[in-house]
Amino acid sequence: MEAIRSRGAEYVPEADAPVAQRLFTQLIRVPVGSPAATRRLALRGDLSEEQWQVAQRLAATRLLVTGRSAEGGETVELTHEALIGGWEKLARWVESDRSFLVWRESLRHDMDRWERAERAAELLPTKVALAGAGRWVPRRADDLSPAERAYLEAGRAHQRSRTRRVRGAWSAVSFVVVLAVLLGSLFLVTRRESRDRDALATSRSLTQAFQDVAATDPAQSVMLALAAYRTSPTQEARNQLLRLHLAYADKSRVVSGLLGTVGGLQTSLDGNVVPATSKNGRAMLFTGVTTGNVRSAQVPSVGQVKYPMVSTDGKRAAYIQEDGVAAWFPVHADRAEPMGELHKLAPAPGAAIGTDHWQDPSMSVDGTTIVHRVLDKLVWWDLDSGAITRSTRAPTIQTDGSSDDVWIAADNRTLLLRRTGLGVNNSALTAFDPETWEHRVVAEEVSAIELSGDRTAAVVCGKQGEDTAVRLLRISDGSPQGKPYSEQDKRYKTGTCRPQAVGADGTRVALWSLDTLRLVDLLQDKVLSTVPSASMRWSSQLASADGKLYYVGFSESLITYTELPTGESVLQVGQQILTHDGGRTISLLADGSALQVRPTAPGTNDQLIAEAPRRTPFRKPRSTDLLRLSRDGRLLADLEGANVVAVLDASTLRRPATITAAEPPAPDSTAPPPILEDGKEPDFQHFFDLAGNVLTVSGTLVQQWDAHTGRELAHYDAKALLPTVGEVPHTAIGPYPAPNKVTVTVWGDPSVRIVDITTGTVTETVRTTEDVLAVQFDPSGRYFGLMRRGSIVELWRRDPLRKEIGPLRSTAEDSATPTVTQFLDGAGHFLIAANNAVRTYGIEERTLLASYEFGQPPNAFPSGRSYAFMDISKDARTVVYADPAGPGGVLPLDPRAWQSDLCRAIGNRTFTAEERRTLPVRIPARPPCASA
Repeated sequence: MEAIRSRGAEYVPEADAPVAQRLFTQLIRVPVGSPAATRRLALRGDLSEEQWQVAQRLAATRLLVTGRSAEGGETVELTHEALIGGWEKLARWVESDRSFLVWRESLRHDMDRWERAERAAELLPTKVALAGAGRWVPRRADDLSPAERAYLEAGRAHQRSRTRRVRGAWSAVSFVVVLAVLLGSLFLVTRRESRDRDALATSRSLTQAFQDVAATDPAQSVMLALAAYRTSPTQEARNQLLRLHLAYADKSRVVSGLLGTVGGLQTSLDGNVVPATSKNGRAMLFTGVTTGNVRSAQVPSVGQVKYPMVSTDGKRAAYIQEDGVAAWFPVHADRAEPMGELHKLAPAPGAAIGTDHWQDPSMSVDGTTIVHRVLDKLVWWDLDSGAITRSTRAPTIQTDGSSDDVWIAADNRTLLLRRTGLGVNNSALTAFDPETWEHRVVAEEVSAIELSGDRTAAVVCGKQGEDTAVRLLRISDGSPQGKPYSEQDKRYKTGTCRPQAVGADGTRVALWSLDTLRLVDLLQDKVLSTVPSASMRWSSQLASADGKLYYVGFSESLITYTELPTGESVLQVGQQILTHDGGRTISLLADGSALQVRPTAPGTNDQLIAEAPRRTPFRKPRSTDLLRLSRDGRLLADLEGANVVAVLDASTLRRPATITAAEPPAPDSTAPPPILEDGKEPDFQHFFDLAGNVLTVSGTLVQQWDAHTGRELAHYDAKALLPTVGEVPHTAIGPYPAPNKVTVTVWGDPSVRIVDITTGTVTETVRTTEDVLAVQFDPSGRYFGLMRRGSIVELWRRDPLRKEIGPLRSTAEDSATPTVTQFLDGAGHFLIAANNAVRTYGIEERTLLASYEFGQPPNAFPSGRSYAFMDISKDARTVVYADPAGPGGVLPLDPRAWQSDLCRAIGNRTFTAEERRTLPVRIPARPPCASA
């Protein structure tokens, strides 16, 4: 693989590249419902002669491997699936062809159904499906197999024949009437099936359109995904909704429509009005961003718009083009057409060549004045008259690498000059009269300066030794307000000044540290909240609406609003599980100080139902310190010390007992990482048995305890099952669904023993595989999950003893990422939450019953990190997950909840008439966010 990455160009000469790309299109598929591409075996008959010749040459380089099918035909396929992501050239080809690959896979899926149904005519392509094929067939027919082209042609022939039959029917009306009486019910069934097929084809077309616009208009892509699921709730459409929900789970609003990379924006103080420009000079006005119903309008211009502006109340917006042309317009945020009449401002002499000195223009807070640098002058426009009211001397341009920014102060006369120098503590803020040039220093010898939204205060940050201090200054006299803030938490100390955004009056500031935002109240010298944050460009102003603060960011074509809680409502937890019904969470705080019970319903997680302190000194939870619930869900077991288990009431957190078990043996530094039961600690573990007693395992010693009194009931040492010579193997001891029994697995021994701990006798032996590591039985004891070396899972039947499903993908490719494996009932339904997916298998049915594909976390750093799964409710409808670069938390596996959240995120945006007319797919009449 390393050779391919570094020398891939040598394997595919430039002359062969076009044919090779078509060849690899035949060797790759994108399975329905999956975002990842996989390899595919291709027959020689599916390839052109040129493609086959290139395939033979590439087989000699070990990129491809040739062979023969069971029927004797020649075949070719990729040597290894890792090539798809590991070889940069192939990855680019796959990405550029993704839309075609997705469509072709859906075509093959439909064709396979048709073949399995003995080529039933009703499963031939519908009119909608044939219309979708019309996008690809004229130019990509060579990338379809003869069978696929024949399937499409059969569909066309069927549609032509159907049309002729309909016409012939009119000449035999009397016969049709009689026949309709006899076959009316059959007609209704057929019509329903036809509608379903049309809906499925439309849903797939919408999903494909989603992929086409995802990069240029993310909010529109959300609407297409919502429409696709509403039209036909396929697994593919459902998983797409899930991935979008996860991507925007921590966003209060998602705005797009510039059709290009966002170059700049400004917001009104409440964040409800946003004029924005793209890097190619397109300007858009967005309104209703914080009130719930987002509207947009393209701002007309005759040149490249560079500087967008808006008044603090959002009632006026303006812009200046690259050529110096300036204009403003009133904003009607509550109207369907939010943009009022455009008013051009008087041209400034020399503006066409002299406006770009890296100084943004400034609009006064009341929206009546704009000031901008033109050559060596500051030009002042009065918006009401459209005239230039004065022209004053501009600050001297510095040659030492420093930069200047100018604002109109709150009094509409004074100018504020921020001069940002190179190095540390080399910036200053000065207030001066532009007529007399009388000035006073507001702040100096600092590293960073940001103004409040009302321009009455400045937030400054300076280096002080190894630390930094953030201060609030009143602009009118430079006097300090509140107390200087210095970060005390080592997790967020960076030694650099990073004030990202400031509130309306400056008292609250968002500080950025690596991948985290800290909201600080400078009057109280207090951290109000801490939230995860991906790296992107941000507005320097915090938006405030209805008592909420929003951090406004933009990246690529997307504008996002992230709420910053004004109270510490983002719970810092180390472990979290769900009650059996999924209605509550039980959380162990990250510092190990307390347990908390909270509801899971949306908007209620700030309600505290119960809280209990833990014993001191606090044991900070590790990934292996799992909270355990009894089978009836009434009792909770919490590992408070290396061998101390607290038993608590799961509803009230009242403590009926504390158990001190035998000291665990010192951990073996050579032992492999924990692999089953959600990552149990190898030297000590605890769980409830069938009767509700607590079982602790210290090395090989099993102890049974009364959960209500803490009294020891029985003990058993599995050391008797270990070999007496040679190296002592590792053992895995787990629960068994029968009173007083456990399972004992000795690594290297295929026999799993079921032991009665009250008598010490082996009651049953289940022979499995030589490399078995652990087993997990379902509540009935008829089925079990088996984990083999490499954390490979298999699902077995007990009687007759045989493997029914597996091997499944390893659950521990990243041993640091928690996973969940559990039986849902006694009917052999087994759930695995790992590898960015939640999947349920039916052992009796020998199939995958349900799958929720999370996809790769969108902002994970480093790339390749996966979602972690902490717990799943017994009904498999709610999951607790963690995003390596986001908030995570409780997630209902309910598309209705995702639809509601996504509609709120896009501000209930609807398709405009223009979008319905120009998008290359039929848009359903029903709005994507219409209530069910």
